[in-house]
Amino acid sequence: MPQDLQQFITNNFSNYIIFSFFWCIGGFALTWFLMKKKGMSFPDKSTVNIKFEEKMASGKSHKSAITKLSSGRYCLNVIVTDKELWISAIFPFNLVAYYYDAIHRIPLSSVHKTSKSNKSVFVEFQRNDGSPGKFELQLKDPDNFLKILKQSS
Repeated sequence: MPQDLQQFITNNFSNYIIFSFFWCIGGFALTWFLMKKKGMSFPDKSTVNIKFEEKMASGKSHKSAITKLSSGRYCLNVIVTDKELWISAIFPFNLVAYYYDAIHRIPLSSVHKTSKSNKSVFVEFQRNDGSPGKFELQLKDPDNFLKILKQSS
């Protein structure tokens, strides 16, 4: 039996590679489609007034136990504009960040509370569907972020 399995894998290895390639492309396309459907696209940065921007930040959502355990380390971009807080992930992490609730476009009017604890900044907000949301960020300049966020809201 093990020799038959080994022979089967050897004979079909190229098929596995091709299947894996198309499986990945399909998954990326599905993620892109779901993000567009939920309106999770961001406008070009040149069209908005950016008050705060930090690249390579860390953070995690507090939506569920899985999202609390899965944090994005040094792969998040955090932007505060005149009207919104943007949390997004850099490529290729942005392809899976959607599933871990790590991509947000939050109107500043929906931000209810911000707090700081040790190296973390907590942002509590109301999601588009009305449910509460909480996101934890580790930023290089958390005091400036909180100051600008409070001034803007």
